[in-house]
Amino acid sequence: MLVDGLDITNGVSVTCREIAEHWAQTFSNWDLLIYGTSVISLKDENYDGACIRVEKSLIQIPVIGYKRMWLSIPIVELFKLFSSSRYQIVHSTTPGPIGVLGAIIARILGKPLILTHHTRIVDYMNYYSPRILLPVVKKVTLFLFRKFYSLGTLTIAHSPATVEELETLGAKRIRYIPMGVKIPILDINQLKQKKELAKNKIHKIYDIPMDKQIIMYIGRIAKEKNLSYLAEVSRRLKYAFIIVGDGPVKKSLKKYPNIILPGFKYGNELSDLYLSADLFVCTSTSETLGKTLLEALSHGIPILVPDEGYHNSILTEGKAVYKYRWGTKEQAIDNITKKISEIINLNTDRALMTEAAFTYALQFSWDKVILKHAEPYVEVTSGL
Repeated sequence: MLVDGLDITNGVSVTCREIAEHWAQTFSNWDLLIYGTSVISLKDENYDGACIRVEKSLIQIPVIGYKRMWLSIPIVELFKLFSSSRYQIVHSTTPGPIGVLGAIIARILGKPLILTHHTRIVDYMNYYSPRILLPVVKKVTLFLFRKFYSLGTLTIAHSPATVEELETLGAKRIRYIPMGVKIPILDINQLKQKKELAKNKIHKIYDIPMDKQIIMYIGRIAKEKNLSYLAEVSRRLKYAFIIVGDGPVKKSLKKYPNIILPGFKYGNELSDLYLSADLFVCTSTSETLGKTLLEALSHGIPILVPDEGYHNSILTEGKAVYKYRWGTKEQAIDNITKKISEIINLNTDRALMTEAAFTYALQFSWDKVILKHAEPYVEVTSGL
């Protein structure tokens, strides 16, 4: 399984690591190698039947706008890896340097190739291409993606809407497989206790008054995430808005007095931030699903998402999932503001919201979905 930026915290790398951790629960008797590169020296991680290998590559490309974030092109390393007859299936999870190079090598060597559609880069062009060049840039990007997905023996989608997009991209044998999420605390009563402790800790660390609610976003701070919308909402509502992560537009958010920017957080620090939140808000319409949405639910946090985007083909509105009308930027900002106020001011017991979010997340727990993640490997090798 090939992953660009395996040492970078994002939805793709986290998902692949969690697959390795839960691989022993599958019915597969194969070994799984999750392979990526790093600009720092990291140790291999070994699990029952699975291994994560982060290799340091000589050819590295900086990712503009992100500190200490690089992509690598391990041409020599990949050819050495694939020269072994041990690896019978190649799974490319990203359309970056490793993913594309690995896909090409797999085709040259005649190995079954599985692809996963995690990132809607064609849609990202709306944010990064000059307006005058947008039609041409989108056409070229669409052409390249069609070429990439035409290489696959089978392609995985994490939402039904993504299946439909893959059909337009010419992907073969598309399979919908639910994205998994780790459930950090299995007992609901213990989860409620942990939330209280985390809330006290985070309010103290960031000097937030205890009567001030916390609105949370966790992820990349990039144009396509539309965090300027949330920033404008923070002017209107006197809550604490904690935006966890890093990216090119982080500096533009520093002028907003109600926004707290702690940077990237990991492990217990990240878990405490999730647990402390009263509401998780998404302002992106370009996700195939959104790993952090499931992580928020698994920590007992209700989520607020736009009514436009592929996540809507999975997430059903209810006591754990709330939706706001999209539209123009001003309309979306107005609707987010109203919806946040409505949710925070609900008379409903907060404990019931925690239970609803936790219960919703359980359907995506790795214990329930990991077997589905092994099915594509069985399918592509059944005819060999």
